Amino acid sequence: MKTGFAGWLFTLLIISASPLLGQHTSKADSLRKVLISAKPTEKNSSALRLVRELMPDSLSSAKTLLDMVRKVENELKPDETAELNNLTGLYYWYNRNYDSALLQMKKTTQMDTNAVPTGLRVEAFNNVGTLYSIIGVLDSSINYALTALKMDEQRGNLAGMAKSHYDLAYRYKNINKFELAARHGIQSVKLHEELGNEKRLFGSLNVLASLYNEIKDTANSIKTYYRAIKLANKLGDTAKLAMIHNNLSVVMLENGNPRNALMNAMRAIELLQKNEFDKTLPSAYLNAATAGINLGFKSESKRNLDKAWKYSHLFNPVDMVNTYLMRANILFKLNQIDSADYYAKKSEAGARQFDLDNFLSNVLYLRASIDSLKGNYFDALKNYQLATILKNETLNNSHLSRIEELRLIYETEKKESENRYLAVESKMKSDVIFNQRIVIFIIVLLLLLLVLFAWQLNRMRRKVEHQNEVISITNTQLVELNKTKDKFLSIIAHDLKGPFNSLLGLLENLTTDFYNFTDAEKLELLKSLEKTSSNTYALLVNLLDWARAQRQGFSNKPVEVEVKKLVEEVFLILNTRASQKQHQLINAIPEEAICFIDRNILMSVLINLINNAIKFTPRGGTITLNWKTDPNHKGVICVEDNGIGIPEDKIDHIFELDNQLKRRGTEQESGTGLGLLLVKEFLEVSGGNIHVQSIEGQGSTFCVILP
Repeated sequence: MKTGFAGWLFTLLIISASPLLGQHTSKADSLRKVLISAKPTEKNSSALRLVRELMPDSLSSAKTLLDMVRKVENELKPDETAELNNLTGLYYWYNRNYDSALLQMKKTTQMDTNAVPTGLRVEAFNNVGTLYSIIGVLDSSINYALTALKMDEQRGNLAGMAKSHYDLAYRYKNINKFELAARHGIQSVKLHEELGNEKRLFGSLNVLASLYNEIKDTANSIKTYYRAIKLANKLGDTAKLAMIHNNLSVVMLENGNPRNALMNAMRAIELLQKNEFDKTLPSAYLNAATAGINLGFKSESKRNLDKAWKYSHLFNPVDMVNTYLMRANILFKLNQIDSADYYAKKSEAGARQFDLDNFLSNVLYLRASIDSLKGNYFDALKNYQLATILKNETLNNSHLSRIEELRLIYETEKKESENRYLAVESKMKSDVIFNQRIVIFIIVLLLLLLVLFAWQLNRMRRKVEHQNEVISITNTQLVELNKTKDKFLSIIAHDLKGPFNSLLGLLENLTTDFYNFTDAEKLELLKSLEKTSSNTYALLVNLLDWARAQRQGFSNKPVEVEVKKLVEEVFLILNTRASQKQHQLINAIPEEAICFIDRNILMSVLINLINNAIKFTPRGGTITLNWKTDPNHKGVICVEDNGIGIPEDKIDHIFELDNQLKRRGTEQESGTGLGLLLVKEFLEVSGGNIHVQSIEGQGSTFCVILP
């Protein structure tokens, strides 16, 4: 039965009357116009293009057009038939009729390869593979995905290859073939990076990180999760960011790091406060509760456990088995034995119902502990023995699966190697390639002879040049050492001589004319003596510290440091000096800020930087310490003042020994610049760094990048 112009016009009138008409793009409107004006031979392909634009938003309109095209199926070209099959399959897919969708799309996979465009065949193979995965036929799902991958590799379609690698990683993971899954996951990440598709790259990173964790490559798992965190921040996707932090908490728990597990779980909870229906939220509460109980935070763990339980309706039955087990474990550690026993039994029932032997062994171990505490020693022994048997069976099955996976990897690599060998052998049979190789061989041989001759002639010359280079480097080092020594001696001679002359002059005036001065004048002289003595002592300490560092090297013993508390200790040391200039010291470091560094080194660095800020900030100024994290996840402490700043042309030289910028402070305090030199060398030894921003007349900010 043919569809005439009147039939098409009637169909378009129905589509135009659809309540979803206003929701479609201008492209769909253009296709409707093309369909009206198209030649009879082009109407079917135009209608199918319009169907793609209508789905999935207007399935009824799409179905009307599909039915019209189906009536003339025997008149369609092969590519139109393939498109009709694919689109009809999509229609059934969107309506969750997976069997019918599978039947339609498999028709395209069975069509003549030469008659159907590769893109339509690849789409069909990909979709059939995904549908088999949905209905649980994983072997067929993997085979179709491998076929789609091969076709995309042959036509160089990177986007299709990236998708197939991702699908295979996910499906091999579902059948516990983690090595194979990881290989495809790595390829998926590389291709999505090359394509610049950040949303799909995030999904690939998440799957790959979980696979690294399954194969016990914890370092790469954490590293990959951090890449995903960086990408989620860039995308501004709170839900994705929360999911990764929650996944990290699981990894940390499995690897015996409950503190970091708790931090990541709480970060996920914080991100999802406004999204109560996200399934990540109850999981994060459970992870926080588990981590907290391992750290001894019993009340906090109980609160998190109760919060997680409010969302238990979001879990599927298999998730509930694990949820019951986690709740039972936490209640057991809270010494709520009867409640723990109740949820352990519920977890055991679910594990038996769904044949979850791994969960069942863990549940039985817990029940053995509970029965032992309750005095039911016979039941405890029985449960323990049964758990051990199940654990051994699970490990044995895992080993068999691992052997099968390695065999499959070996066979795959062997087949690929054979294919490569056959390809090379085929090329070698070509006379042109053979002749080219003969020519290349002769050229290479001549080049080798020339290189050998040149090498023989230049051997002695290179040896002499190397010796000269060593001598030159040694001379340069000696010059630098002499320069450092001379500069240091000149600093001692100049900077200590002046302050001591001042001290001697003031003391001479005071002792010679003691009775001629008023009490007020004597007080001023004593204040001058105190200030000069203090500055001279600070200079001497810096000189001696620097000299010791140059001679012996710094002692670096890194430990975990709570930054806010250390800053408070530094403020106590410097508070008197700051008060003299009526400065306000502000500690804006957050409580959770932690770094790994030698405590004495960090304290010396902060004392020097804050001292400088006090020196170059007028009375009544403000000195603030802030905390931030740089793109490489390193902690950064910034000392910010509103003082006189540094000239722009001098900023790049303030950390150099021969720096000539030796300005007095706002109240004529003296200095040599050695304090900043010490700061830089301390940080280099510790694996840290420092950079400065300053505007003359407005203030300076010194930022310490911690290791």
